[in-house]
Order: sequence, then C-alpha cells, then structure tokens
Amino acid sequence: MLIGLLESGQVVRKEAIPAFAATYEVVVVGLGTAGVEALLDSAERGVKTLGIDLRGGLGGNSTLGCVNFAPKWPNNVPANLCRLERRAARSGAELAYETAVIGVWLEGNTVCGLKVCRNGMVRDVAAKIVIDATGSATVARMAGTEVTIGRAFDGAQFTVSKTYL
Repeated sequence: MLIGLLESGQVVRKEAIPAFAATYEVVVVGLGTAGVEALLDSAERGVKTLGIDLRGGLGGNSTLGCVNFAPKWPNNVPANLCRLERRAARSGAELAYETAVIGVWLEGNTVCGLKVCRNGMVRDVAAKIVIDATGSATVARMAGTEVTIGRAFDGAQFTVSKTYL
C-alpha cells in the first residue's frame, strides 16, 4: 500500500504497510462549519464516524473564532460549541481534537486511511470515506490531487466570515 506525505510542499509517495489502530466508515478532517455538518449528518444516520481537527473544538470560526460576538457562557466557551458537542456525543461520533493529519493511505488513487499525530503519538486509521473539510485541501494535497485556490478569473479567495478577538 502507498502512503502519500506532503514534505516541503511536494507530495511524496512511499510503499509501506499500515497498522490500522481503528476503522471508520467515515472520517471528516476539519470540523469547521462544513465539516461539523458532515460529521453530524453521518453520525446521526448511525454511521461509525470520526472527526479530526487541529483546534480544540467543533465549528471553526463560527464558535472558536468568536464570529459576530457569539454568546458566551462560563469559562468563555461559546454556547454553540456546547450545543454541537452534545449533538456529536448523542450521535456517537468520535472526536480527535488537536490532531494533525500527517499522511494519507492510498489504494491506487483512493484514500483509504489517514496517518494522524496528537501529542507526538502517531497512529493510523482506516476509512471507507474520507471527507476533506479543512478549507486548505490538506488531505487532497497529500493524496496528490491538483488543487486550485480561489476564483478562476483572478485567484482571489472568498471571505466568508470575519473573526473578532
């Protein structure tokens, strides 16, 4: 099996044998607005689902970035974050916060698993479906997919929210 890694901006493919620690039907990478919806929709349908994010919570800028002065509750945690985490817990979704994807396992051109790292510990997880909701195409780039950023006519990116700190 091949593993695709992004090293110094280049995709490197190496032959290796994975030792999958767990298997999921769906893994969602990036738990911002789009990713959290994919995670919840999948898990609420009874599908074994894992969500991975570099940050320490669900919802991206709409919760963690204090967009539009989201209402707060004790310990300065957005109320929306609490609501989303309760939904995820009720649905059985597993969450891996503060976790980085450092490689993708490939069968041909299909992503069939991820190499992830948290607190210096690396493990491999298998998945039937991997959804890249990172906003920066992290998984797609590691898989060797050509990625175009921005609008076709001028390359500009869309601003969908403003973050107030």
